[in-house]
Amino acid sequence: MKILVADDDTIARKVLQTFLRQSQHDVIVVENGNQALEVMLGPDAPHVAIFDWMMPGLSGPELCTKLREHTFPVQPYLIILSARKEKHDIATALDAGADDFLIKPFNIVETQARLRVAARAIERQLGLHRQITQSQAALQEHIALFEPESLETEATAALLDNVGALQSELIEPALLEALSAASGQAMRIVPPPENFDHVVLGWSGFLLTREELWIDVLLEAPIATAEQLYAQAHGVRAEPENLKTFCAGLQVALTDGLTQRLRSRRTPFFAPLDPQAPLCERSPLLRSLARRTGKTWFLAAGETPVSVSLLPLRSPLVRKNATELRRLDVLVRSYPPPELEEIMLMPEGLALTQRLIDRIGIDAQGREHPPLIDVHRVSALARHYNRNHVSHVAAEL
Repeated sequence: MKILVADDDTIARKVLQTFLRQSQHDVIVVENGNQALEVMLGPDAPHVAIFDWMMPGLSGPELCTKLREHTFPVQPYLIILSARKEKHDIATALDAGADDFLIKPFNIVETQARLRVAARAIERQLGLHRQITQSQAALQEHIALFEPESLETEATAALLDNVGALQSELIEPALLEALSAASGQAMRIVPPPENFDHVVLGWSGFLLTREELWIDVLLEAPIATAEQLYAQAHGVRAEPENLKTFCAGLQVALTDGLTQRLRSRRTPFFAPLDPQAPLCERSPLLRSLARRTGKTWFLAAGETPVSVSLLPLRSPLVRKNATELRRLDVLVRSYPPPELEEIMLMPEGLALTQRLIDRIGIDAQGREHPPLIDVHRVSALARHYNRNHVSHVAAEL
């Protein structure tokens, strides 16, 4: 642990400092109560402090009282060390806010045991703090699913003009080739039907970094259409699990087709999340998430079409510190940046998991000047379909 020692007696300070360092603790030493208060209220403050009772400035009990007036994410464990040993002195220190009381000269075995108690208390708090932080992050993500997402009017018009210009040479061929190959049926572009009672068969997403746009790609159709495509491709009736695998293959083929076209045009992009095949009914939530201006194509091999929608959303580059990162933020540059470290921990284009965010936080704490991290945010639809996203990089770390 990192432990603060505050004592005006030079010999007592050195003895306690030597003992704590031999016990593998990181020790900060100050000579008076005012210095101790400054350290405990400063950045990266220790979780455990040992205060002498009598010293210049604030006394040990006064320090405890002042610190208990502050709100900390993790309350520090405070120990008073004093030659006083009367029962009322111990009671006074504990009432002032101390967690424990040690009598000078301290006993090594007893002090080690009491520090183990402090370590357990701090670890319990840290565990609760992590759980609360994760729960808050999950709640914020859930709330964000209901926040309206839209492009500015000018950006929408510009993007749709761009989509229209690329439609004949980029998107329609990718859709036709991918879905025809994956389904085993010769697909064609058809007019929009009057009624299209559909569910989501597949989802994927792209981040266009130059345009600062996130694009959700949705594959939708009536379940009966998906079952018909499966039966025609495989000659047997689709079981639920087989149908899901089939739809996943359609979405992967669709994503690969768009990826190849983007690469051929040298368009900078990332596809940081794996395609999903949820086969879920269209809930009111999903309707609200997908109610963004976009472009939809209808393709059919028979009478009933499937639809492919491209739903764009502004995703400006944001520069964050380690504590501001959120799950599924997409790294624009590798971490750490090449100018700081030769060894890359995480590649560009990676969607962050909580484990990776924790790893960046640990790395940042070890740097005197932690780098700011450039990220893009994915859409609420992407967060919805990737609630259980686990990065392969996170597993390796």
